[in-house]
Amino acid sequence: MAGTKEKKNIFRKAGGFFRQVWAELGKVVWPNKQQTVTFTLIVISVVVLLGAAIWVVDQILNQILKLLIS
Repeated sequence: MAGTKEKKNIFRKAGGFFRQVWAELGKVVWPNKQQTVTFTLIVISVVVLLGAAIWVVDQILNQILKLLIS
C-alpha cells in the first residue's frame, strides 16, 4: 500500500514542478528580434576578436620558442 501512495505522490510532485516551471516561463522578458540580432553580432564579434588575439599571442610565443630551441 505504501508503494502506491509514494508513486502517486511522485507524479503529483512532478506535475507541480512542471506547473511552476511553466509559470516562471511566463514571467521571462524575452528579447525582441532586434535585440537578438544585436546580441548575436556582439557575441560573434567578441569571439572573432578573442580568437584573433589568441592566434597572435600563439604565433609570437611560437617564434620565441623556435629562437630558444635553435
